[in-house]
Amino acid sequence: PDEFLSASMHEIGHSLGLDHVMSQSSIMFPLHIRYHLEIPVEDQRALQALYGVRPTIKQSPRTTTVLPVESTPRLCSLDKIDTIVNDASGETFVLAGNYYYDLSQQNPAGRRISSKWPRLPANIDAAFTYRGGRHTFFFKGSRVWVYADDQLEAGYPRAIAGELPGLPNNLDAAYVTKAGSIVAIRRNQYWFYNPAKRPQVSGHFPRLVYDFRNMPVNMDAALHHTDRQFYFFKGREFYRLSLTNFTVGEPSPMESKWFKC
Repeated sequence: PDEFLSASMHEIGHSLGLDHVMSQSSIMFPLHIRYHLEIPVEDQRALQALYGVRPTIKQSPRTTTVLPVESTPRLCSLDKIDTIVNDASGETFVLAGNYYYDLSQQNPAGRRISSKWPRLPANIDAAFTYRGGRHTFFFKGSRVWVYADDQLEAGYPRAIAGELPGLPNNLDAAYVTKAGSIVAIRRNQYWFYNPAKRPQVSGHFPRLVYDFRNMPVNMDAALHHTDRQFYFFKGREFYRLSLTNFTVGEPSPMESKWFKC
């Protein structure tokens, strides 16, 4: 078998274009006086002269793709908030993107919204809690989520049109008055929802927010706070509503009162 293999290699050399040589170590020596199980170096070079040298393929080092870790935004670095709400216990929370911040804490860290309110999505439009009640309402798009003691009530989320008929979708802000009515705000309009009347929203609404002097349009949030004052939020500023003359005061930086930066 070795003699057959050596002879085959000699004939393959001819088929590749190699001629007889007088070197006895070559597979191309005309007399098969030795067996060749490997191609001698001189024959390798002869073939390389005809066909070129095989290029060396450089192995690229294996790399591991590291996915970026989402960093939690610091409260004092936020350019705007989505909403601000007092829960049933009176604690105040800011919601922004995927995170909420407990303003009862000093320099609060952001935590996932769903860790406190299960199944609540990010980027909430508006929120409020009925004063003296256990229920907190969160609005996003055309739907409303209702929580009692941080647990989602059965059957929610529901359509705003079914839960609070007469109020629009895609709210900018909402709050509850001292009498228990809901004020919903979108862009430069507001709606007044009185649960004790039918229909709950009068045909006089929506009205322009300019009924309240100096009221900002396209606001981010509104709050009837535990200090019994009404506040409006836009960007990094907040405004307080005077109930004496229904005038909105000059803006102040949120850091001064709310964020404690």
